[in-house]
Amino acid sequence: MAADEQKPILPTPPSPQHGLLLTALFILSMGDAVEFYLAGILTPAISCDLSLGETKYGALNVLFYAGYCTGSLIGGLVVRKGGIRFTILCDLVATVVVTIATVLSHSATVLLVTRYAMGLLVGINWYLGLAYWKEQCREPDLAQKGVFLYILSFSFGIMTLILYAYFALAAIGWRVFFVTCAVPFHLISFLLLLCYRDTTAEKEVIEKDKECPGAVQEDYSFTKTDILVTGLGSCLMFGNIAQKYGLITLLPTVYQEDNIALDENSENCNIVYGGQFLSMVVIHGIGPIMAKGLSYYLLRVYNNSLQLMTGAVLVKLFVFVAITTLPLSPTPRDILFGFVKAMTTAELLLFWIYQTEVISVNTVRTSSGMIIEGISGLGPLLGTTIVAVLPVEACLVFMTSVGALEVVSVLMLLLVLK
Repeated sequence: MAADEQKPILPTPPSPQHGLLLTALFILSMGDAVEFYLAGILTPAISCDLSLGETKYGALNVLFYAGYCTGSLIGGLVVRKGGIRFTILCDLVATVVVTIATVLSHSATVLLVTRYAMGLLVGINWYLGLAYWKEQCREPDLAQKGVFLYILSFSFGIMTLILYAYFALAAIGWRVFFVTCAVPFHLISFLLLLCYRDTTAEKEVIEKDKECPGAVQEDYSFTKTDILVTGLGSCLMFGNIAQKYGLITLLPTVYQEDNIALDENSENCNIVYGGQFLSMVVIHGIGPIMAKGLSYYLLRVYNNSLQLMTGAVLVKLFVFVAITTLPLSPTPRDILFGFVKAMTTAELLLFWIYQTEVISVNTVRTSSGMIIEGISGLGPLLGTTIVAVLPVEACLVFMTSVGALEVVSVLMLLLVLK
């Protein structure tokens, strides 16, 4: 059923168990946001400490995104064996282990391996957190609120990371910062999920299947609509995330060379941040939070996620064309970059709400989401690589091109699934 055919969403009071689950997943998403942005902030200090060459320096982020693609694609297979909750719990434990291995490493090779492993683990658990909420909360109103808060928490995680880095990184060094920034989120969400009582009798289904293999048959068959949403959604999210992480690399953030002073004589290669800290907070934190909040408000008013998403994609493409073609000075260009970054996060929110509305079977929706996440994970690989090797003008042309791909994808969704 298309989004514009959905029945009006009625308010539903959350239960204490729903509140516990949402808190656990909120913290889980914040932890994943920290992992996404952590390497970018720490790369200069890590490179200085371990004397990484230019190739290995760039490989830190590339391997993380490569692991993310792999994790997203294999996550669906892992879930079928142990269920969503069990998979997330195991993933969180493994994440803490990999974090500890990272900070204990004094070898560039080991560090590169742990970054790939961390990307793989985040690729598995980020969408599974979203899928678990959708599975546990069938009421449309609560499901929509949960998706909004889960995706909103990602921006809060980024802001927490930036603030903590600004005030503490230079004093404690990258190794202590790495542990104290990432591990608490993973441990708290792990403990809260342990306390949560699964409402889908997931364990019972798994046990029955063990006693009599094949007795419990779950529906993994995709309808034509499911295939279209998965295929076009993959194209849409590929363009979205390619732009998002391309912009992160392109924007004048505090971890770029001209805004960082490294103390080469320090054991920890401490970082002294430059004057772009406020810009980073606004572009990566406050702007996306406001954009998501406004998108959710408009969704509650108009109740049509697909049309709102179409509008966001079209506006974003128009701004990219303006940035690419107009002779802008650095300040107006940075403002427009920040606007585009905010619009990418609003589009992301609206898409996952739309996917929840259109695909009703939990198992199919989870498989669809993991496929979309896996394919869209190629976006950061391509976006960051292009930004690294091409001049700014060519990067803007690339981002405008993938924006056009998004427009085609969302218009096809609008026409085919109206």
